[in-house]
Amino acid sequence: ARFIILDGIAGGRLGLVNVYAPNSPREWSALWEALLRELPRSCRWVMFGDMNMAEKSSACGRMLPSFERQAFEFLKLGLNVEEPPLSPDSLQYSWDNFRHDGARVMARLDRAYLFRNQDASSSATVTAYCILRGCTLSDHHLVQLELQL
Repeated sequence: ARFIILDGIAGGRLGLVNVYAPNSPREWSALWEALLRELPRSCRWVMFGDMNMAEKSSACGRMLPSFERQAFEFLKLGLNVEEPPLSPDSLQYSWDNFRHDGARVMARLDRAYLFRNQDASSSATVTAYCILRGCTLSDHHLVQLELQL
């Protein structure tokens, strides 16, 4: 994960963290715990990227182990972030294995989480949050998040 903090913008400091999570559940928990420990709490956070896990079992067809779910929930609570609702015209999945032999799997692995508004001076308006069709050269679809600060 990489992050930057922007100073001097309306509403105070804004932190952006780009996550490319590992594939292993044990490594996920270690990453979530490290981010929670290392990222400063003195700013509003936007966290986005390939989480390499579905947040809900309905998004991947399997039950998620409680330790990975709990560590991720602690991270979101610690950074005070939540996922905004997807735009109505958005795809519902961000990853597709594109198999044509009956074993096709689609899942929601790529997400964006936005700081919860503390007060009117630190608010942001989501003008678009969607997973785009056909904008990919890989097995992941492009996730678009537009904010008005």
